[in-house]
Amino acid sequence: MDELAEAAIERELAAVGAGLEGRLTRALSKLRTYTPADLDRDIREFARSEVELEDPLQAQRVESPDAYGIGALFGHSVERG
Repeated sequence: MDELAEAAIERELAAVGAGLEGRLTRALSKLRTYTPADLDRDIREFARSEVELEDPLQAQRVESPDAYGIGALFGHSVERG
């Protein structure tokens, strides 16, 4: 039984490895075509989007009752006596 499982695992790893090698080769090819001009363009585009577009996942503080006092376990007073 161990030999059967070992052979199945070897075949699976070979198949996964072949797919991974292909994906890595394609990623490397794309990276090799990336130029300093592309980097400058991407930085400008990122900065523009930070200013112009609203972030749909931006965190917001929500006040809610803490019925179990859990917040007090993690809160630290910022006031000094």
